[in-house]
Amino acid sequence: MIDPEPSADWRARLGRGGGGVTGSGGSGAGAPGSTGSGPAGPSILPPPNAELALLFQLRAITRTGSQWTAPKAEPAAALEPGREHRLAVRPALRSATGNWTTGSVGWGSLGFTVERLRLDPAQVRWFGQFAALHRAGSDGYRAHEPDWLYLDDLAGPVLWPLLAEAQQLGIRFAGGVRGGDGEVRLAGGAAVVVELLPDRDARGASASSARGDADGASGAATGVIVHPVARVDGAEVAPSGLLGEQGLYVWDAGRTPAKSGKAPALANVLLAPFAVDANPAPVGADVPAPHRSPGRSPAGAAEALRSGAVRIPAADADEFWRAYFPRLARRVAVEGVGLTLPDLRDEAVLIVEHGARDRIVTRWETWFGELREPRDPASAPVPAEVPPLLRGVDAAEFTAERIPLLKLDGIRVIETGTRPAYRKRTETPELKLTAVESEHHDWLDLGFVVTVGDYTVPLAKLFAALSKGRTKMLMVDKSYLDLEQPVFDRLRELIDEGAELDEWETGPRLSRYRATLLEPFEDLADEQPAALDWRATAAALRTAPPPIDPPAALAAELRPYQLDGFRWLAHLWQHRLGGVLADDMGLGKTVQTIALMVHARSDAEGTDGAGDGRSTDAASTAASAAPPHLVVAPSSVVGTWAAELARFAPTLRVAIVDSTRSPLPDDVDVVVTTYAVLRLDGGGAVHPGAPDRRRAPRLTTRRWSAVWLDEAQFVKNPASQIHQTVADLDAPVRYAITGTPLENSLLDVWALFRLVAPGLFPSRIRFDQRYIKVAKSERIDELRHRIRPLLLRRTKAAVASELPPKQEQAIGVDLAPEHRAIYDRYLQRERQKLLGLVDDLDRNRFIVFRSLTLLRLLALDPRLIDDELGAVDEAPQPPPFGADAERAAERAASIAATRPGSAGAGAGIPSAKLDALVEQLDELRSEGHRALVFSQFTSYLSLVRARLEAAGIATEQLDGSTLRREDVIRRFREGDAPVFLISLRAGGFGLTLTEADYVFLLDPWWNPAAEEQAIDRTHRIGQTKPVNVYRIVANDTIEEKVLALGAAKRRLFDEVVDDGELFSAPFTADDLRGLLA
Repeated sequence: MIDPEPSADWRARLGRGGGGVTGSGGSGAGAPGSTGSGPAGPSILPPPNAELALLFQLRAITRTGSQWTAPKAEPAAALEPGREHRLAVRPALRSATGNWTTGSVGWGSLGFTVERLRLDPAQVRWFGQFAALHRAGSDGYRAHEPDWLYLDDLAGPVLWPLLAEAQQLGIRFAGGVRGGDGEVRLAGGAAVVVELLPDRDARGASASSARGDADGASGAATGVIVHPVARVDGAEVAPSGLLGEQGLYVWDAGRTPAKSGKAPALANVLLAPFAVDANPAPVGADVPAPHRSPGRSPAGAAEALRSGAVRIPAADADEFWRAYFPRLARRVAVEGVGLTLPDLRDEAVLIVEHGARDRIVTRWETWFGELREPRDPASAPVPAEVPPLLRGVDAAEFTAERIPLLKLDGIRVIETGTRPAYRKRTETPELKLTAVESEHHDWLDLGFVVTVGDYTVPLAKLFAALSKGRTKMLMVDKSYLDLEQPVFDRLRELIDEGAELDEWETGPRLSRYRATLLEPFEDLADEQPAALDWRATAAALRTAPPPIDPPAALAAELRPYQLDGFRWLAHLWQHRLGGVLADDMGLGKTVQTIALMVHARSDAEGTDGAGDGRSTDAASTAASAAPPHLVVAPSSVVGTWAAELARFAPTLRVAIVDSTRSPLPDDVDVVVTTYAVLRLDGGGAVHPGAPDRRRAPRLTTRRWSAVWLDEAQFVKNPASQIHQTVADLDAPVRYAITGTPLENSLLDVWALFRLVAPGLFPSRIRFDQRYIKVAKSERIDELRHRIRPLLLRRTKAAVASELPPKQEQAIGVDLAPEHRAIYDRYLQRERQKLLGLVDDLDRNRFIVFRSLTLLRLLALDPRLIDDELGAVDEAPQPPPFGADAERAAERAASIAATRPGSAGAGAGIPSAKLDALVEQLDELRSEGHRALVFSQFTSYLSLVRARLEAAGIATEQLDGSTLRREDVIRRFREGDAPVFLISLRAGGFGLTLTEADYVFLLDPWWNPAAEEQAIDRTHRIGQTKPVNVYRIVANDTIEEKVLALGAAKRRLFDEVVDDGELFSAPFTADDLRGLLA
């Protein structure tokens, strides 16, 4: 009969986690049980002479240890009241008499006796492993007994697999006081159950205090007895002690012969790990009694055994059942013996804490009766996935929609804090749009009014939610709106378009060039003039130009395709839209542009340019009020513009500003200037007569009706000063005139349209990410779709079928042996240098282009370089990311170029390319043909001229150093010289030389647009003879690689400007590797 003394400290004993074993108990599940010891099986090693054992001993602690002193203990034959006992182990050796001795082996010396005692090495390793794990799990800051290791110092469940492994290795287990041979058994598991019994001797409480009837003693006053029980293999045992929180042991002292009179030497030791049930049955009336499931945790089993039997007074029974029983049942299995236990089950409860600023914190708890414990979803399943933190509209939606659903599923939800009155708006939103012209010519300021029922949605929050891709929006009144409704779809696209801009300065804005995005809102827009204007703009971007006649004041008869081009320009002009006129070279872009200027003046005068009966003074006054047009062109074609304007538009007043000192009258219709003059004007031109040596800007501070950019590739570098100067000009529209809107990469397209159609494309970084780095055909289709209304391009093959055919052919020549040796030597040097820079091409672009230019010079003629080229490597480098790095590199390379006739590295070496050229030109001269010979390098043109003149072939030469350009051109046109030597940069545009019908390109360039411009100097309107084009290429040199790269860039041009399917890319590291291959 269990009859503990009344426990005044029962609360502390049931709630504490330490102390020794009081009373009896035990139960568990753990390592497989086995008995005795024995070898694990036959060994391939010679049998050892000595037999090892693990000796178990019960030791009574006589002095506890500290940081400086080890504990003292002595063997104990049995548990002695009032003393602390611990189970310890050490190695032992079988003596000659059959007893276990410890004098010759210890934890620290065992490894040194393997050979002498012929011990089993595997067993010795096990002892070393056991000692190491013991050190790891024990308190390293306290001293320990050197000979004995206490089993309860081992942390965690590692003890049981270690002991099982020892038995497999044949290590004997022995238990005793003085080396006896007692049996040590590993049990299968110890199950610990806490029995709850009624205390019939309690006084002063009703039977209901025990929460049930006590075996027919209904109505008798009773308290509660808490009695832990340990069972091993189904049999109840009285534990002698605990092995930490992982198991128990039972020490049963044996007997010695009666004649000896000594303390027992033998002992039977039982070791058992605590068994744990991962899914214990619930506690309650519907659970069969007695409830004999294993304990819920090893720690709970150990705690129950340490507490021992506890007597709860009847007066405290209610408190026990309410506050202590749930905690007890949570940690260890319980049985009601003569009592009906409360119905307790694990319940996952969701706690929702409402905080300030629409913030919700959630957590799961486990409720077991009145016990509240955090529940970790990672280790304990939860009924539903719930975010731990919600803010804003997510918190509102969770509160209004998710919590009711959770409750319907039977989940208990406890809300704390002040719950806002969240609700979902179900009314259909209504949208109204207004558009007001911005102070910037190319932008519309947009106004929206969105209402849901009687509530007006704040636009700032709506736009922020849409731009961030939100699907719902929380409003001030704590209602929230679904943004995935159809009314918001195109508005979201409009917001995304705005997000591509650098910023929305004062509110939502849209580029006039993207006005078609507002079409879905057309029926929602008001009837303000600005709204009507963007409707017209959107219509202009999606419809063909109307058929209007050219102005009567135009002194030219336009070809059909030129008339179409004029109408296209007039259509854009009418709606204040810029564009790019990108016709093939030689199709008359200039006359189409002049026709538009005359048309614009006619609009300003209110006439057709030929007079309509209005007062001349009135018409003149109206025209004077309109700002002039500004034409910006390369200096080499300013004279051509002056002549063409005088020829085709004699009624226009024209001013030529070809220097910073040129006069700029006020009463003009057209001003023609150069890129150089405009750049100087934007930066403040130097003026020797002014005190501060600077002239106030004139072009950049004046208002213009339109800006026309001839050969607009000159402004393709967005980082250049001239590009920014053009962007800052005060003009409602800008037009680009170029046959090569794309030369190197798609960034050329971005740069041009940044000037003529601001806002059509996003920022440069986003453009690069969207169109260049993502090689998808749908992106190129999207790019074409955007530029199609604003770019007009016709090829000669399509609109000028009367032009004679153009034949192109590459002529390969082999370098002379001496020339080849020099080229290969430099090639190896430059290749070794460049391949080390290829991984950071942008930063080393100047060095790369300089080296490539030197190789191109070498492929032409060895006399163009000097043996001391290495000195050029020390020249200062320009900024690494400039788009003009190539030109700077070419200039640096030309520093090392040797003047013709000097004693350079190639003096006296024959030139195969010049030989081939002389042969071709000599034959053509005899047949009456005339030829244009192009080279990028002026120094090479000088060598060519000297060689041709030596062969008796007359030449004219045009390059950057030519002072009287028009005189040179006129001499070739009217003279007898059959060959015109032209620098590619100086004469590749702005010339009409239809007198020639042969073109020779002496050095291929990776910019094919420049070559096409050069060819079109002769293959253009007015040519009556077939044109033959020859590219003379040095075999097995960089020229072959450059030719292939140029072909790839031609494909890029066709893909974007004409037709095609795939993206290409600018000059890349792979291109460089190909050039050096």
